[in-house]
Amino acid sequence: MSLGVLWQKDGLSLGEFARRAGMGKAAAVTMIRRLERMEMVTKTADPTDGRLNVLKLTSKAREMAPDALAVGAAFERDIEQAVGKEDLDAMIKGLKAIQNMGIQQIPIESAQVQQEKIEKTRSTDKCRK
Repeated sequence: MSLGVLWQKDGLSLGEFARRAGMGKAAAVTMIRRLERMEMVTKTADPTDGRLNVLKLTSKAREMAPDALAVGAAFERDIEQAVGKEDLDAMIKGLKAIQNMGIQQIPIESAQVQQEKIEKTRSTDKCRK
């Protein structure tokens, strides 16, 4: 999920990233630090406002976007097959309503799940080489 925010719009400030990801700034800082350690994101000073940091995807993160998005799309299709389109749409609507209530746990868990998938993808790629 976190990389998905940056895949949609690279070069966001930390605050804007947190807003779009639906998490608080503290959780966003933790997530960005993890992504930096995984060499997926870099932080640089904003050239127009030195108080802000700009988040940029690395080439490594950009290269994995198609595979990660394909996994997400396949997962969504599997859920739709299991519960039907109408129920899936209702679940998504309900989760968005909960997220809009300000409950921060849902996006954070999603980010953790996504990070595990990224790490699994990295280890699979190393095995292929």
